[in-house]
Amino acid sequence: MRFRFAATVFSVLLLLCCGGRFTALAQGHHQSNLLDSLKTPTEIESFLCAQNPQFKTFKVGLDTSFYYTADSFKCRRFIDSVGVKSIVKVDFDANGLTDILLIGKFGNLKDVFAEADALCILSKGDKKYQIISLANGFTDNTFPVVKEDSDKVIVLNYQQSFLGLYTTLKVDTLTYLIDDFVELNTPNNNLRIEKIEYSTSSCYSGECPVFSLVIDSNRCAYYSVGNYKTAKNYKKGKFKATIDSTVYDKMVSVLKYIDFPQLNTDYKIAWTDQQACNLVVTFNGGQVKAIRDYGMVGTYGLKLLYKYLRGPSLQSAMGAAVTYWQLTCSASSIPNNTIF
Repeated sequence: MRFRFAATVFSVLLLLCCGGRFTALAQGHHQSNLLDSLKTPTEIESFLCAQNPQFKTFKVGLDTSFYYTADSFKCRRFIDSVGVKSIVKVDFDANGLTDILLIGKFGNLKDVFAEADALCILSKGDKKYQIISLANGFTDNTFPVVKEDSDKVIVLNYQQSFLGLYTTLKVDTLTYLIDDFVELNTPNNNLRIEKIEYSTSSCYSGECPVFSLVIDSNRCAYYSVGNYKTAKNYKKGKFKATIDSTVYDKMVSVLKYIDFPQLNTDYKIAWTDQQACNLVVTFNGGQVKAIRDYGMVGTYGLKLLYKYLRGPSLQSAMGAAVTYWQLTCSASSIPNNTIF
């Protein structure tokens, strides 16, 4: 469990988008959608709530009131220097539809303990929308800035320690890939993925699902379900199924784009009681890359891969009737003593 007073972290996101996208929005050379009509924080808040009740308490606005006065001053001075705005409209995924980048807090904007978050609302057409948080996992306070003349998304994480003993500045360059933002990279299309192995640990609360997953190059998936004390309709066991080609192709695309052999072998957050995962990828004639990720926010690209490996999209693609996290088994059961 992470205590809020353990660290104050500022994250400033500088988002650079191509001038053509700005021009299209300005001149009207794009498809109109509901996001074009949203002008005020109240209108955006109502839209968010209508999309998902979890955003019921989200308030749009820029406030730098934090627990430590020195932190508030440093953060205000920094974001003023790069020109942060609480609402910016841009076409991030280049589909001709307006998206919205915004800053706000869950709860009262003046609450010094509330964390500032940056959300991106992406219009996907046919009145469908995707809402993404641009905070990388447990980063506390996130502020985005958009500039013209580039198709890049620059993420600057400004971090302030508990007692102001040191600061660090971390810069990630992001772009939108398939379903989320990832670090900008040149894809390694020479990679041939032969096997993907993924497993998770428990966490202090016991609310984290423990499972292991092995996927071969024929899309055959072996799924071993361990403990998960809070799940409904929970069923332990081992299952086998074939993953839908669309989901598998997304996994492979992400692995190639992030050039996973070049990633670190170990990532970890600075606090305790969180879940860890292990990713092992076999590629190019038996070469192996293993990554351990404590906190599971090692990189933006890894987070997107984990989304496919963990979430209901994978389980649904395996042909299973599912609750969140849990196969209830239209995939075929296999003996528990099966080794994989």
